[in-house]
Amino acid sequence: SELFVVRVEHLDNDWQAVDRIVGGDGKTLPGDVMPGGAESKVNVAADMNLPVSNSTLSALGWRNLCRAMCHEMQIYKMMLKRASNLNEDDVRESIEELREICPQETQEIRRECM
Repeated sequence: SELFVVRVEHLDNDWQAVDRIVGGDGKTLPGDVMPGGAESKVNVAADMNLPVSNSTLSALGWRNLCRAMCHEMQIYKMMLKRASNLNEDDVRESIEELREICPQETQEIRRECM
């Protein structure tokens, strides 16, 4: 069976690619489908005042988080590689984005996490 992956970091492009694969024209976004004013009704969190009182995480905290999420990251990489809508460049880009946060991750799917 086919697996489609829609990455949050690349939401628009991934969603349009999936739409084309399943027979659509790739015009799936509110501005594409309903021109004129549709964007004003879209809920965009970036436009809201959402204060965060503490958003810092120490280097040790990031390392611990990466270790704790190791199994999930391997599943994520497996899904990226199996996705019908992503090419090799897309997969490489997403794993590089993951490596910006967790540098010990590689392109390969690890069998064991420590």
